[in-house]
Amino acid sequence: MNKKTICASLALACCLPFAACSQAQPTSFNAKWRKMTMQPSETVDFTGTEIVVYDVSFESGENSSYSVNYPGGGTYTTRLSAKDGKYLYETRLDIGVQYTCAGETSEIFNDFVQSSVTFESTQNGLRPVRSEKTSAAHVPVTASPSTLQGENACYSAYYTRITTDYSVNKCTTEYFADASFETAHDTYKTQERSFEPDDKFSLIDNEELLFAVRGIEGTSTNTVYVYNTSAGKLQKVQISQSSKESTDFDFAIAGRESEGTTHKGVSYVPFTVAISDTNPGSSQKLWVAATTDTDNNEYRNVILKMEAPLSFNLGTLIYKLKSADFLDD
Repeated sequence: MNKKTICASLALACCLPFAACSQAQPTSFNAKWRKMTMQPSETVDFTGTEIVVYDVSFESGENSSYSVNYPGGGTYTTRLSAKDGKYLYETRLDIGVQYTCAGETSEIFNDFVQSSVTFESTQNGLRPVRSEKTSAAHVPVTASPSTLQGENACYSAYYTRITTDYSVNKCTTEYFADASFETAHDTYKTQERSFEPDDKFSLIDNEELLFAVRGIEGTSTNTVYVYNTSAGKLQKVQISQSSKESTDFDFAIAGRESEGTTHKGVSYVPFTVAISDTNPGSSQKLWVAATTDTDNNEYRNVILKMEAPLSFNLGTLIYKLKSADFLDD
């Protein structure tokens, strides 16, 4: 099995691309998802949960051999809370996917990716403790298939659970026969892999990576380590940012319904997230709200929009912020 293809279909929740590396050093983070940034001593002891919801749409690509579609789009939800003095970040992507190849069209498959990760405070570099990701995904497997199903088909179904334990630096991938996640796959066996991080760059779990971008300090390009399950190794991920811009965005904020959903002239910073390695794939783009007041950070550096390209030039998944329920403090 070419495990790189597992990352292709649901690009947000899977592997990311890479480019050249910045100077070796840990990344500085600030808890910009809190009302007051620049806290002298951050403690993860708040109550409540930040809940952010995105509408997911699809822009088709130019693959002439076959096509993929996401009828009705999808929903991506993130939840941030505190647990035992650490951050708990949970995500869920639900989306229907359909393939067309050689004059045939598949049924609409109800794919999902669900993840949970615990990690330390910004003062401890958002260092991960443990993560788990469960996914049911129908993913493209080749650039030029000949059939919808069978030999040289355009897609395959994968049902996986990936657990990464940073107390022992080990990642376990389980493969299942179907979406019940009860019966082991008859071909693909459970894999356990170990890795050895160093202190040259900050270590960030894949499931907290996009969240971590919200907290990056400064304007320079940063490089972090992320364990890539598909590659079976730690890889460097480069996070670069462009100059601040501003435009209007439409999304709801809990507790401010009377103000409407159009937010005029929101300042944001475009980020590019990419893998620094051989065959990195396409980069992922994020539009992150900028801090305008450190004592009352209105938009909490929330991700306003994301673009996640699929493999084989099949198109791009586009995530647009629909609603946000920010932390009280």
